[in-house]
Amino acid sequence: MDHSLGSLLSRFLDCGFFRPLARPSASIYIDVAAKLIESTDMDYKLSDKDARVIIRDIISAHPDIHLADDEGGRLVDFNQKAAQFFNQLLDVKWIIQERINLDESHITITPALRTVLQMLSDISESRPEDLTDFASTLLGLCDDLIRNDSLNPNLLNSNGTLLKIKDFIKRAKTACDQIHRIENLILNHGQAQLSSESANDTLQRFLVDFNAGDHMVCYSTLKKTGLLPKINKASDIVLESSHNTLFMRRITEGIIDHERISEDNALLKAEKMMLNLYELISSIPAKQKLIDGRIASFCKLSASRYRYQTEMRGNRPEQIKEYMDKAADIHAGKSFADIENVTGISFLTTTVEFYSFNSLRKPSLKKQIVKQRVSIDESAYDPIDIKEEIHRHNQYILTPIRAARFVERILPNIGAIISTHELSILTPDELLDFLAALSFDRGPSYNSYKRTTWTVTTYNDGPTLNKTEVPYDRVANRLIERLTIERKS
Repeated sequence: MDHSLGSLLSRFLDCGFFRPLARPSASIYIDVAAKLIESTDMDYKLSDKDARVIIRDIISAHPDIHLADDEGGRLVDFNQKAAQFFNQLLDVKWIIQERINLDESHITITPALRTVLQMLSDISESRPEDLTDFASTLLGLCDDLIRNDSLNPNLLNSNGTLLKIKDFIKRAKTACDQIHRIENLILNHGQAQLSSESANDTLQRFLVDFNAGDHMVCYSTLKKTGLLPKINKASDIVLESSHNTLFMRRITEGIIDHERISEDNALLKAEKMMLNLYELISSIPAKQKLIDGRIASFCKLSASRYRYQTEMRGNRPEQIKEYMDKAADIHAGKSFADIENVTGISFLTTTVEFYSFNSLRKPSLKKQIVKQRVSIDESAYDPIDIKEEIHRHNQYILTPIRAARFVERILPNIGAIISTHELSILTPDELLDFLAALSFDRGPSYNSYKRTTWTVTTYNDGPTLNKTEVPYDRVANRLIERLTIERKS
């Protein structure tokens, strides 16, 4: 007999059980299923009438969702749409209809749907506290396995041994599932970080939303709770028990009693169970290293994103974007051929005349694709180190914001002028503020939506003077040529 996963799921595939999840209206199916399960009683039953009302309310609340014809897409009345949608749920075996009498019937939510919906719920949830749950689950599992009498075949009967191994396998799978949810959480943060709009958004996600700290570092959590040596010891105990003849005999007897199968098949299943438990526990260290790699990648991405937003981005990209958006609005719906003759617009393209195909240059050979992936040194991107790097970065970076704040502080009034011989700059931070003002001529105002602008004038900008006639001022114990700063707005 074929016991592959595909053959075991063939009855669900034949009825199209998973088809609704691949439709454009998948979100409606999921919302309907969740609401039906929430509205059922303890035996997961609900009257037909109430089920149709729930479907109608959810469909009417999402008018922008496209429904196919067999889902009631062409129907106008929402009650008719709900009836058509109800029939789809029956066809794919998400619900089963049972008639009580001629005028009344009820539906039952199938167990398969409840399982799938729970799985979808687990996928959608991103809970940082899963790391703490993971450590607690794994710690309890290892402590139970390490106890001297936990897998002692002389102290357990066949049924007790089988149930204990099944419990260990279930808890080990729970720990692995929690690791996968942590990985999904980190990947979601990484995708969101790529689209952060400002440096503040980047820091908010890295320092607050991501909760960069010890509880998010999987390796540190395992190490602090002493789990790393316990995991190795627990996996060794499982491996030794799988080679214990009396212990395997206990499990085999338990399987025979529960499943009524032959001794050879029961022994084979017992060996598979012990191998499964050993692989689940021994794979935990490799999985936690994967988590550390994900965290290191996120830290590197956050640091690079923040550096780009604070150092490399200036006013010019925003100005170009604003210009292009304005042009797109003005010439919306037109092609380049339509606007080629518009006054003031000239396309920077060359006119090429072809005399024959023989005059065309042969295309050059394509270069081979070079793999540019670089292995990440996990220790180099610890969240604590990245936070310190960002802090140092903020101390020394010269930005238009820093320059504007400095100008507003020393020149509170528009039109005011100050010379370097009047400045009092003592601290290194004030010196960096001064250098920022020399590097830019405008920046965002602190108290207004308008920009603060200023000009810096040196004596070399005026009439030609002899070098000996250029006055020098001491600023923060550094001698510089005298200059003036005038606030324009």
